[in-house]
Amino acid sequence: MYKSCASGLPIRETTYIKQFEFYTRCILPAIGQIQLQKLTAQNIQNFYSELVKKGAKPGSVRIIHTILHKAFKQAVNWNLISRNVCDFVTLPRMQKYQPQMLTKEQMILLLKRSQGHHLETFIWLGLSLGLRNGELHALRWSDIDLEERTLRVERTVSWIKGRFIEGDPKTKKSKRTIILPRFLIESLKRHRERQTVQRATVGDSWQDLNLVFCNPSGGFRNRGTTRESFATLLKRIGLPHMRVHDLRHNASTFLQMVLRMPAKMAQDILGHDDLKMTFDYTHTDLDMQRGMMDDMDTFFSGLSEGEDDTPVV
Repeated sequence: MYKSCASGLPIRETTYIKQFEFYTRCILPAIGQIQLQKLTAQNIQNFYSELVKKGAKPGSVRIIHTILHKAFKQAVNWNLISRNVCDFVTLPRMQKYQPQMLTKEQMILLLKRSQGHHLETFIWLGLSLGLRNGELHALRWSDIDLEERTLRVERTVSWIKGRFIEGDPKTKKSKRTIILPRFLIESLKRHRERQTVQRATVGDSWQDLNLVFCNPSGGFRNRGTTRESFATLLKRIGLPHMRVHDLRHNASTFLQMVLRMPAKMAQDILGHDDLKMTFDYTHTDLDMQRGMMDDMDTFFSGLSEGEDDTPVV
């Protein structure tokens, strides 16, 4: 763990590296020469505007804003400046990504057609339980008990500045234990058999990291490789293009809207700290609404058969 320069609180190594890169590559060259007491909100606003003109995404600008805001807040606490100038700037509007949602029929098709593919179990875990991309890539066989049907999420892995970095999962509740349905147990067994064959083929050059999802030599799998393989598979099946992370959105929707799982249980499976985030990950469509309305028809089916249909006035 690293300490934040602004707060002194521990932060994840991956967060520290990303923020330090923003600091050295963007912040320091643009406003690093301006004395702290002379820095104005207009300086910050112009800085953000130039970033956008150069093609920076709104999300990146907001990360930079978070870094500066925390730093200036600490400067206010230390009486180095009288106010936080970041409070008086306007941030670029976020372009909220709309995840690609699958119908129930498309979900079943993806599960069926991916069977036997090297991403089979990866997709099945993502689509049914909503594990995050980094959690899947960091998953080890020691995290899985096939007899007890449990899977423990203990870590995540990221590719930053030319190396893989393992760390704690995204949030406090991300460390979790999930009961596995039997169809996932069978998929994991098939996946382990394929991996055993691959390991024997590689021989002594195999990297024994005990990873569930690894590269052909047993090491950490590059997310870009997974992304490209997933996109190719979707195209071959005839399904719409989607991000790997969209599997997580579909899982949240499936758990709550199809299985009608209680939201708190879905939150525990997905590893969200906030129940609101679980709701934000859940999406509905007209087919789901139609099914709910059919259920309502069933519930109120006696209305047309009532003993006394005289209206109450």
